[in-house]
Amino acid sequence: MSEPVDPCVDEGENVYLIREAVGERCLRSGPETSVAGELAHTVVAATCNGSAREAWELRASAGAYEIRNLAVAANLDIRLAATGDGTPAVLYVPHQLYNQRFFVRSGATLGTEAPPGEGRLLAPRHVDTKCLTYVPGASGGDQVQVWPCDELRADQRWNLTPLVCPPRDVVDP
Repeated sequence: MSEPVDPCVDEGENVYLIREAVGERCLRSGPETSVAGELAHTVVAATCNGSAREAWELRASAGAYEIRNLAVAANLDIRLAATGDGTPAVLYVPHQLYNQRFFVRSGATLGTEAPPGEGRLLAPRHVDTKCLTYVPGASGGDQVQVWPCDELRADQRWNLTPLVCPPRDVVDP
């Protein structure tokens, strides 16, 4: 995994802040862990602080999105492609399997795909009836897991806001 990067990017580079729709938490890379003996990171929802750990690049892939955390250069992944309720999200080395592809939806079901924006549900392609869910206190932290999609659950709604640099010719006073 690579060194942290500046989350400030030029407009049009598909880099986003993923923030809970109701609350002050952002999706970010968490502590290191391992998956099948390989380095990975947990995915947590923590108070937004503007760090590079909160910068996510969305890449269109196979009818869904590959969501890469820029700080650790790893993809959002559902651990070991499991499908059970409560399976944690991790950041893992990029690969082509569907547990690293996510539908961005305005509603809970297939067919409600929408461009990144406010109040979206993120459903992994390999189990598209589940959505990324913020679970306070899970596994001793504020972990993100998959649970059945329910468009009325606030803990499954995410605002995907583009991160754009301020104009380069403006100097702060």
